[in-house]
Amino acid sequence: MLNKDSFYLTRTANAQHTLLWETYTNPKHIKHWNYPSYDWKCIDIEVNLKEGGFFKCKLQSVKDDFLLEFNAVFNKVINNRLLDFTESYGRNFIMEFTPNENGCIIMHKADYESQNSVKVQQEYISLIIDNYIAYSEKLQQSLL
Repeated sequence: MLNKDSFYLTRTANAQHTLLWETYTNPKHIKHWNYPSYDWKCIDIEVNLKEGGFFKCKLQSVKDDFLLEFNAVFNKVINNRLLDFTESYGRNFIMEFTPNENGCIIMHKADYESQNSVKVQQEYISLIIDNYIAYSEKLQQSLL
C-alpha cells in the first residue's frame, strides 16, 4: 500500500549546481554518497539519464551482505535543474537544483510509503542527502 502524501527536504549546498548535478547523476560519484551510513555501500549503479530512462542501484550492508535494490524510471529530466522519477513500487521523487549566490538550493520531494514510519523515512533520506551534499562540497573544494 502506497501513501501518496509527500515530504520535502531543502538544503543549501556550497557547490556549483552543475557539479551537484554531476555528482547526483554520474555513477562514478553516486557510489561515494548513496547510502545512509558507513555500514552500507552502494554497488551496481546504472543510469540512463533521459526521460523514460532509468536509475538502478543496490545498497549492500557491510555487516551481513543484506541487499536493498532501488530501481526508478525518469519521468522528467531538465539538465542541471530537475529530476522527476518514480521507483518500481510507485513512489515519486523530485530533485530540484536552484543556483543562488552561495551555491545551490536543493529541494528533494519524496512520497511516503506505508512499510516504514514517517520518521524512519525522513531520517533515511535526510542522511543520504546530507552524504551527497558533503561529498559534493568536498569535491568542489578540491577543484578550487
